Amino acid sequence: MSSLTFFHDFVSQPARAVDLLLGAGKIEHVKHSVKLGEGAHKKDEEFGKVCPTRQLPAICDGDFCLFESSSILKYLVREYNLPEHWYPSDVQRQAKIDEYLGWHGTNLRRGAAWYLANKYVAPILIGGTPNPDKLKELEGVQKRSKDMLENYFLKDKKFIGGDEICIADLQAVCEFTQFWMVHIDPCEGYPRIAQWIKDVQAAIGQEIFRRSSRGCPTRAVGLLLGAAKIEHVKHPLKLAGGEHKKDEEFGKVCPTREVPAICDGDFCLFESSSILKYLVRKYNLPEHWYPSDVQRQAKIDEYLGWHGTNLRRGVAGYLYNKYIAPKFFGGTPNPDKLKDLEGVQKRSKDMLENYFLKDKKFIGGDEICIADLQAICELTQFWMMHIDPCEGYPRITQWIKDVQAAIGQEIFDEVHVFVYSMRDQNMFGTK
Repeated sequence: MSSLTFFHDFVSQPARAVDLLLGAGKIEHVKHSVKLGEGAHKKDEEFGKVCPTRQLPAICDGDFCLFESSSILKYLVREYNLPEHWYPSDVQRQAKIDEYLGWHGTNLRRGAAWYLANKYVAPILIGGTPNPDKLKELEGVQKRSKDMLENYFLKDKKFIGGDEICIADLQAVCEFTQFWMVHIDPCEGYPRIAQWIKDVQAAIGQEIFRRSSRGCPTRAVGLLLGAAKIEHVKHPLKLAGGEHKKDEEFGKVCPTREVPAICDGDFCLFESSSILKYLVRKYNLPEHWYPSDVQRQAKIDEYLGWHGTNLRRGVAGYLYNKYIAPKFFGGTPNPDKLKDLEGVQKRSKDMLENYFLKDKKFIGGDEICIADLQAICELTQFWMMHIDPCEGYPRITQWIKDVQAAIGQEIFDEVHVFVYSMRDQNMFGTK
């Protein structure tokens, strides 16, 4: 019997992406069904031991357990020696796939899955009428995401990673196929995406495809550049002045016009987690930053996959809505939105305290890794408002001190000059 157990419900788009790879790679495994509609993800004891977030998908490979779909996909490619095209060893090709995966969660996934959940799923399951403002916002996210996929990620390429299918295609296609449940063509007006879906189906095999179709990033990159002493030229952009939308050079580098982004010669890359991994590989940084060991690397990927829609959303979303938007754009914060984001923030801190940092000095183990950089730069934003982000979290309190010591206080302070400036000016009147 296989040692690999796959916890799934095919209602989950990320679970379907993992199932596609398991099928295409002919990886033997045992399925453990967790019925989301019946609340089994909250009650199933075996699943609770495997996945502290109680979100699908998750796997156990012997004693090694992992959640977050993108980290699972990478792990399966490496551990089971799947063909190179799924997740190449070439640094630049791998970085471009990571670029998509870093972008996916807060863009295409948010625009597709959240829109469908708010418009169709929630009204059926819990009643009520969809919020038109929320739907309009998500429709905008959905359109921008499709535009990016059509005109950037698939531009002049058959698949997201190039001429052959890769794990990024699996993540993306499973967001589109959920529209079929409500008889909507997700590709209307997007001929390149329409052809790509056909190509993915052909590459996977129709039988496998049908089965699985059921049911403060910039500072993090700055910390690594400083700690590793990587020579580079800075190209500053004043976000508050809208320079990211106007700067022609930046627009050629980054189609999303969001920071951070890098150019290394002719090779350009956005999405902070993909940049961090690329820098480690390209500049042969010490092993602890992003280990070559498959399981250690997968656990770091687990954090990075979780980060964007959890700690980042809970912290950055909350601070923006409560302090930044009212200060610079006027208006009064929406109390319901703040309450929602406070809940996300608390759950995220609980996870960081009791799971990611449990019995470890850093997220990746005894030494600092790129996941620590992503995490700490979210929490230090609170310092601008004279707020202690660690109150009630002794493990996080110590971890922040350990990260500062591992980076070096001089480098840490240099990267946080803007944060300190906002704090010292009492910009948000919270002192």
